[in-house]
Amino acid sequence: MAKVQDTIVTCPCGARLRPKPGKPSVVCPRCQTRSPVPRAAVGRIALTCDCGARLGAPADTTATTIRCPRCRARTVLPVIELEYMYDEEDTGEAYDLAAPPPTPQPTRVLPKKPDQTCPSCEQTLPGEDRICVDCGIELATGRSILTHDDTNLNEKYMIAEPLIWTLSWLIWFGIYPIASGAFGVRTPWVVRGLAVLTILASIWFWSASAGPGADPGLRGLLAWNYVPAEEAGNFTVNNVQLLTHQFLHADLFHLLGNLLFLLILGTRVNALIGNVLTAVCYPLLGVLAALIELEMAGDQPVGLLGASGAIAGLAGMYVVLFPMHPVHVASWLRNPFRPWRFAMNIGETRGYVIVVFFLLFDLIYILLGADTGVAHWAHAGGFLAGAGLAMVLLMLRLVNARGGDLLSVLFGRHAWALLGKPNRPGLTLW
Repeated sequence: MAKVQDTIVTCPCGARLRPKPGKPSVVCPRCQTRSPVPRAAVGRIALTCDCGARLGAPADTTATTIRCPRCRARTVLPVIELEYMYDEEDTGEAYDLAAPPPTPQPTRVLPKKPDQTCPSCEQTLPGEDRICVDCGIELATGRSILTHDDTNLNEKYMIAEPLIWTLSWLIWFGIYPIASGAFGVRTPWVVRGLAVLTILASIWFWSASAGPGADPGLRGLLAWNYVPAEEAGNFTVNNVQLLTHQFLHADLFHLLGNLLFLLILGTRVNALIGNVLTAVCYPLLGVLAALIELEMAGDQPVGLLGASGAIAGLAGMYVVLFPMHPVHVASWLRNPFRPWRFAMNIGETRGYVIVVFFLLFDLIYILLGADTGVAHWAHAGGFLAGAGLAMVLLMLRLVNARGGDLLSVLFGRHAWALLGKPNRPGLTLW
């Protein structure tokens, strides 16, 4: 009858030990030394041939028969199941006793990096750190980690989708912003008040100037470079018109387009710079934009109305203060030949991308010299005035954009000499 021979382990003290099945080691009862069981040790199959010769074969052999060297007869080998041993941690992973033990890999110990100093707050930080949490900057470049305002973003999407679907029946194609992720700590009361005042003034202007009995003197609320001959006697040119024209609009679409950019971009600027600075900057930007448009008009009489010049100035400030903050943009297309075919997408882009995208249309029309009835020079001039004004406010340190401004994004810690460090306290102007 075939049998598997037992594995014998020799202890260092000379004792011969017989391990228990499935155990990776055995303890010597004489010296209490634990000796590992060789994983390559396997038993042998012992057989007796019909001629009386004793035969043997390894237990892990793949042969099914063995030839007797005396009588040359073949004897069938019995099927033997090899033992498997489990590791001491009971991970359930079995290994063959016949397999060589795995070679332990040396543990690589990385050298500890020396401590580093934050360039902004000058506190000592571990060498493995990449950002300073207190200052919110990357230690290597000094650039700030942007803070986004995504409050009620899902609600804004839910409101925008049905409005866009309805608007698409009138405007078949459009790309417009619907929300901004720029972060501010103040409530934008001034921009909200300007929006309400602009709506009321525009509605009054439409009703007062409609019909055959309309007062022609209402056109004196527009900003003119000089009075046209046909309007002589109805009004005169004065400086007050540079302010009044900012609250009047030609029609409903003119009003809605300006209000959209005022509420999406203007409120974010207002929330950062405060209500006092916004109340000063908004009319000032509108006046500068109007003066540029009237100056570029030359000898042609031009009457300006609309808040687009001042809003373009706020857009210029937005690019300087929040160039990399996300702006959520909705685009849609309704097939004019198959109106029931409608496609809409709401995505995210950088702040400077959406502003420059719309500014490019004004620059193209200016270069082509096209007369579209739109004050393109007021848009371009207001944008440049707003960008310059934002730069001045940053350098005077009246505004702290917490490292998200254009100069900090481009130059990192090298901009601190002009703007101050990102962790400096901000100036509260209501």
